[in-house]
Amino acid sequence: MKKLRVLLGLLASFVVIFGIIIATSNLSLTQDETAVTKVKDKYPNGCVSCHVNQGEGKDLRISTLLSIHKKHPKVKMVKVVPTDCAKCHKEGRKFGSLREVIHRAHFRNPEKNYFLNNLKGNCSMCHKMDTETWKPVLKTGKANW
Repeated sequence: MKKLRVLLGLLASFVVIFGIIIATSNLSLTQDETAVTKVKDKYPNGCVSCHVNQGEGKDLRISTLLSIHKKHPKVKMVKVVPTDCAKCHKEGRKFGSLREVIHRAHFRNPEKNYFLNNLKGNCSMCHKMDTETWKPVLKTGKANW
């Protein structure tokens, strides 16, 4: 029993020391960097970082893609993406919540999905981590149309 207490005491000491090292290190978390690799975020504005007019007939802007869908209204009132999109795309709406619409578009048909195959799409392209709550937060950007 005494050995167990000593072992637990040592373990607790290591946890405290490790916590102090982490807390006092120069590791900073910003929207433009990832915590572990310190690599600049290629997609700081989420949707509008990827959805750009690449020229040569490859216009991936959201306004252009939505114009293909005849039922979708014009998006002129959208100023911040995807925040403004969520004003209409709410839970329980017949056209789907923003979460459903975006995830469906980016992850269905994985064998021929552009996001997955050409961009090697992953969660951190659209989300960043709130380091206070440890919950993912959507990245936002000014509409680019």
